[in-house]
Amino acid sequence: MSRLHSRTGHAIALAAPALALLHAIAPLPAGAQVTLQGQIDAFAGFSRPLGADKGTGVLAPGGMQTNFWALRGTEDLGSGLKAVFALEAFYRADSGAEGRFANDAFFARSAYVGLSSGWGTLQLGRNTTPYWLATIAFNPYAGSFSFSPAVLHSFGPNGTAAAPLRGDSGWSDSLLYTSPSWGGFTARLQYSFEPPAGTPASQRRDADKHGASLSYAGGAFAAALAYQSVAYPNVATTATATGFDRQSAWLLGGSYDLGMVKLFTQYQRLADTVAGADRRRNSGQFGLSIPAGPGAVLASYGHARTSGAEDARRNTWAVGYDYPLSKRTDIYLNSLHDRITGTGAGSGQTWGLGLRHYF
Repeated sequence: MSRLHSRTGHAIALAAPALALLHAIAPLPAGAQVTLQGQIDAFAGFSRPLGADKGTGVLAPGGMQTNFWALRGTEDLGSGLKAVFALEAFYRADSGAEGRFANDAFFARSAYVGLSSGWGTLQLGRNTTPYWLATIAFNPYAGSFSFSPAVLHSFGPNGTAAAPLRGDSGWSDSLLYTSPSWGGFTARLQYSFEPPAGTPASQRRDADKHGASLSYAGGAFAAALAYQSVAYPNVATTATATGFDRQSAWLLGGSYDLGMVKLFTQYQRLADTVAGADRRRNSGQFGLSIPAGPGAVLASYGHARTSGAEDARRNTWAVGYDYPLSKRTDIYLNSLHDRITGTGAGSGQTWGLGLRHYF
């Protein structure tokens, strides 16, 4: 991995011209297609982290969405069968560094190969989880780690007040099956194998995972039910507590577009099995998107309550405005307030003016 990281400074800069050169030298076979896509997003503003006495000015990446670039491809194999692949990497627009954080895997967003037909798609490698897709689909801030209460409560760096969601937005060593749409219904099933023998305990966070979701989209209404179960080794690491055995998580989400306003809602339940210290967390999120001029006013409120071995509450709300300059570029102004009681974590605040561009 370290040798791969040493080359990542050149990877993004060379990806587009290298792809063009490859096509010029060796044209793709008939029925094959490879695309380069991604987005870049950064905002300037103010941040006071949870528990901090004072804040500071910041220029931060990914206000509305984590920055990434992706190579995706398909090849028609005939008889309705296609080969598919994706190599997708996160990066930080403020510094140009690879990954979402230090030591993040280079292709942490996705790295898979698979087959697709009228029976659905099967992917092998590192795959985005059905649980993450359900989380971002049913809140107005989608996958924002800076301004989405739903994302911060589960996937954010501070986790939840006391019982964070275990696992990442993508699982390594996994199989993912996605069904075709049947009358608006789509099913996803995922299983993650244990890492190879000899993998250090601190890196075995992809051990023994399985998840699934059933989603529906039809007209103005959409909904999803997602589930995942994650087991960890009974060792103390930066990600677990001693004696942690397994976590089960359920998420029910929905949205309805009334035209004048689009409503979003989520309910989530987590259950941790920890030796002598079981914990449960119930949380909910309600949000809306209101068309205003060419853009939209966004608002979201999330509440989480942890019980069992720990007793804590978290209340987070965000409000902002997203204004499209074109189909591929938008500017936004957002503010988020966050408060945890029962753990001494205190409160935090972030606001920022940002720019996002898709390519």
